[in-house]
Amino acid sequence: MERRDFTQRILGGAFAALLGVPGVATVLDPARRTAGSRWTDAGAAADVTAEGVKTFSYEVEAGWETRKETGYLVRDGEAIIALSAKCTHLGCKVRFKDDKFVCPCHGGMFSRTGAPEKEPVIEPLVRFVVEIKDGKVRVQT
Repeated sequence: MERRDFTQRILGGAFAALLGVPGVATVLDPARRTAGSRWTDAGAAADVTAEGVKTFSYEVEAGWETRKETGYLVRDGEAIIALSAKCTHLGCKVRFKDDKFVCPCHGGMFSRTGAPEKEPVIEPLVRFVVEIKDGKVRVQT
């Protein structure tokens, strides 16, 4: 191999790497990225009554896409609790019925504060941090 060919190959390879690395990083970045926590406005605190629950929506980043998820706001005395609507058994969406959260997939049940009450669930519903400011509920998801 002549010196000129060797130099052209080295420079060509360096140029390709210079262009390729940012391109590959751009493609792979969403798969590596983990979403930080974000605050979601969940409505007025006065709308969360002692008898019922209030639903709210929040966004979750998952790789290249952003999905909408559902959560529930419940009163526990004077406090407001924010719970994920995702069953901890297999991820099905739980529903509020007869003062309990019920999973339609396998019949698991949670108390109104998210504690497991009937198998197959053994883990409580995920709780989010709640902040009440100026009568508005904000949830950190």
